[in-house]
Amino acid sequence: MQDVLNITFAIICYNYGRYLRRAIESCLIQKAPDVETEVLVLDDGSTDETPAICTKYQGRIRTSRSENLGLGATLTRAVQESRGEWVFFLDADDYFAPAKLEAFLPYLRSEFLLVNDRMHFADQKGRLCASITAEGGATSTLAIHRRSARSLLPVENEHYFHILGCSGKKAEVPRACTFHRIHDTNLSKQHSPGVRNAYLASLTHRLADRLESMSSSPPEWFSSKACKSLAWHYRSQAWYYELATALECKLFTRACGRWLRMVTAANRSGKGLKKIHWEMLIKTILMRDDFRR
Repeated sequence: MQDVLNITFAIICYNYGRYLRRAIESCLIQKAPDVETEVLVLDDGSTDETPAICTKYQGRIRTSRSENLGLGATLTRAVQESRGEWVFFLDADDYFAPAKLEAFLPYLRSEFLLVNDRMHFADQKGRLCASITAEGGATSTLAIHRRSARSLLPVENEHYFHILGCSGKKAEVPRACTFHRIHDTNLSKQHSPGVRNAYLASLTHRLADRLESMSSSPPEWFSSKACKSLAWHYRSQAWYYELATALECKLFTRACGRWLRMVTAANRSGKGLKKIHWEMLIKTILMRDDFRR
């Protein structure tokens, strides 16, 4: 007989009360032999019907409410307050397929630290709106080993948890068990040139900084050398986003400088140069006549 495995389904909610019931129900129906589950709703200061809906499920779920602190703080709380050995994240506007836990279970009893699946796309009413599936990696596709993830806290978003997968202990479930709902409030907003990439650059630089600091005293599941290599990899990504910002804003001199920093960091990561690096160089050269110096 196997030991009982404890699982937490952590639902991240901010003003998604209109979708929350479907998310909760999709967690409550997850069953598997020798597994005990809990559903934890983390309400990030919602001002809609979210608290009332959570009250209706009293006794079947746990609720943790805070002031509006943002995604990073809420993901951090999810890891801190979960009781399970594994934590499955779920954005409140998404939902799980009935057999998600069953599909993940073989990987949870192995040596993996991060497991993810693929995504279906659903419309605002939850109906399947495309036969294609997308690669995993988004919040609702992730299951993390909680004790290992605690060494990454605090996090700013779900990308921090992907460090677990970089240890080599990552598994991908070869099917879509998650439904990502497309609706007006989660579609990408239009911004002035460079805003999104500038934000991603700042975020990725901070992730690289975290890895550099971890390298002096790495967690038991990672090595100092791997921390440093991954820090340079994310630093290269950050310079990529800064290069993209310069291209969008038509700043040729800055674009050239960011390209050099990007490829230097890529080489120092040990991963070397990829096709995208040369594509960005060509794009910079071909567009230079239109740039403001």
